Amino acid sequence: MGKDGTALKGHTVNAWAFDAGLRYDCRTMLTSFGLTFSMGSGGFDNNESNLFVQTGLQSNRNRYVGNHQYMYRFNDALRPDLTNLIQESFFLSYTFQDTVEIAGVLSMLQRNDNSLPIYSNSKPLHMNDHSKDVGTGFDVSLRYDLHTSLFNIPLKFIRLRSSAFFPGDAFNKASNDTVYRFVLELVGTGE
Repeated sequence: MGKDGTALKGHTVNAWAFDAGLRYDCRTMLTSFGLTFSMGSGGFDNNESNLFVQTGLQSNRNRYVGNHQYMYRFNDALRPDLTNLIQESFFLSYTFQDTVEIAGVLSMLQRNDNSLPIYSNSKPLHMNDHSKDVGTGFDVSLRYDLHTSLFNIPLKFIRLRSSAFFPGDAFNKASNDTVYRFVLELVGTGE
């Protein structure tokens, strides 16, 4: 079963994906920064699929940007799959006195094949055939470690995540709106 509850169907896929990253941790300043590059193939050839398809069982979240920060790998506001996607990003995180960590990611998104859309949650997005430029994403996460309790529940941390996506030329002008997402999390433990 996929994430949306639909049954997965078996079919042959002749496709590829590539995911790489480079990260540097500066221990003296409690700073991390780096680059990531991801690419999933797109296109059809001789009635055989060359379009890379994620299974729906994967997670597109990762802890690459900071020591404690889980971030969406390809932009949290758009939440695209790796299908027919080329993603380049730069990230930076900084920790203040081991209790506060801020992390940011700047992502540039393109299509591998501009005759096909990219996908979000395994569903195609409405795009034109004129451009490969999907757009630019920006993600920021601010985490504060707590050492307290609320109603006898030990609290671990509070985190504010914000994300913006600025559509590129691959989207039609009618849908050319900036997308925002804000999430406030209060996380406790059951100990």
